[in-house]
Amino acid sequence: MYEQFSWTDVGRQRNAILEEYEPLQPHFLVALAQAVRATAFLDIGANIGTYSLFMSLVPSIGHLHAFEANPPTADELDRNLSLNRLANPVTVHRCALSDAAGDLKFGIVNSYSGANAVLDTSFQDSAQFKEAISVEAKTLDSLLPEPFSGIVAVKLDVEGHELMVIRGGHETFAKNRVLLQVELYPQGREQVVEQLAALGYRRLLRLGPDHYFTNVAEVTDAHIAEALERASDGIIERSHLRRQEAALAAPASLRLPAGVKLQFTGRSARLAKRMRELLRGRRR
Repeated sequence: MYEQFSWTDVGRQRNAILEEYEPLQPHFLVALAQAVRATAFLDIGANIGTYSLFMSLVPSIGHLHAFEANPPTADELDRNLSLNRLANPVTVHRCALSDAAGDLKFGIVNSYSGANAVLDTSFQDSAQFKEAISVEAKTLDSLLPEPFSGIVAVKLDVEGHELMVIRGGHETFAKNRVLLQVELYPQGREQVVEQLAALGYRRLLRLGPDHYFTNVAEVTDAHIAEALERASDGIIERSHLRRQEAALAAPASLRLPAGVKLQFTGRSARLAKRMRELLRGRRR
């Protein structure tokens, strides 16, 4: 899916990190949203917008909302969205989500780090934060007061502030039919699970630190199996593409008469290798 979009330099760097730490999850969430025909997507902790762009590929999704608290990261998110001129645009909310409106202290590792977080609830080592900025916080219920029609896919990744987001979105999570991917680590995990259970959510599965919950009875094991198959197909296809790209990028040399040796790289290397094979064939 990455190749279907244009990215800024920062976007490509962040995607390389995402592929390392979440190799399966974005593909799976897109495939599961397709399987259940989700009609909306909320990208909470959007960073540079990878999940939002991926979810724009789901034909049934008509509403996309991305939430990013750090201003430079939100700027990068806007740039990636603008590069791709989506027919179904993403609404960007430049704020943190929490259990109440106000200002929060937000720790910065670097401008685009996935470890940037609300300081009071972050599970990260405080020593890694280089600075703290003040960000505006709003509640999900105040921003999206009306229920969506159909199933809402949600990605929630806020580095320890998940419980506060869910509390501030109590009505949103209670009144909508939701498919949720939430990143959870040991600190605070039980409280989030209990809160979701109280709202009628059941756990579907876990992929690394990402846990999947829903309050939609119609989401079945068959949907999960279908999504896993599609996601794995996408990853295998990307692996093959990378192997081809690596072969294409490998340099090749070609010896010409009079001792001339030419070195080729990139796409020219592929042609040089073909010419070398032809010359060898003639010599035989």
